[in-house]
Amino acid sequence: KQCIDEEPILQPDIKQVVVALPQILLSSIEWEATLAL
Repeated sequence: KQCIDEEPILQPDIKQVVVALPQILLSSIEWEATLAL
């Protein structure tokens, strides 16, 4: 939600985004694996 804030100062730093994306991807892969069971 912060990523689309109208105030640029409230948007996360690109470094925070780069750190968060792999974590989100890993969570999605793990979640998908549980569905396959």
